[in-house]
Amino acid sequence: MKGLLLITLSAALGYAAGISAVTWGDLGDGRYRNPILKADYSDPDAIRVGDDFYLVASDFHFMGIQVLNSKDLVNWKIIGQVFHRLGFSPKYDEMAGYAEGTWAPSLRYHNGEFYLYVCTPFDGLFMWHTKDPAALWTGPVTVKAIRRVGRSQPVLGRRWAGVPHPQQEGRRTADPAQNERRRHAVAR
Repeated sequence: MKGLLLITLSAALGYAAGISAVTWGDLGDGRYRNPILKADYSDPDAIRVGDDFYLVASDFHFMGIQVLNSKDLVNWKIIGQVFHRLGFSPKYDEMAGYAEGTWAPSLRYHNGEFYLYVCTPFDGLFMWHTKDPAALWTGPVTVKAIRRVGRSQPVLGRRWAGVPHPQQEGRRTADPAQNERRRHAVAR
């Protein structure tokens, strides 16, 4: 118990004196130490536009995808949020789509406008755009919707749940009728 109290007191005094036990990011002397971001930014995508760098990352839980800005790839600041809600499915307003939010965003810049493309695992591919990444973004625009039949797996084009990916076509089951269905489904 005394050891824990001593460690806690030492850390508090060090913090009060401006001494940091954990140092990361910009060290203030032209050097930096990883991690540079003091948070989890999964699947980051960064682009450079002029002298600025912009970064977006997956948020998975429909929080709105934050937009970060940096001049040096070390010091980042949150400057905006792409959306405040995913209105294309009621599950997001009902908090029933946990971990089904936006995954693996792709940020691009073309002709003076920023574009963000992002997938949701069960709804499809969507796009937002803006001239100023710190301002409001328009969208979402549905690029490719995923059709669903009830609570089954998503249906993409002519494929359906239970049909193997073409790379798995060589795999056989004990059921000859199922193998024949798979062969015909993959050929479509």
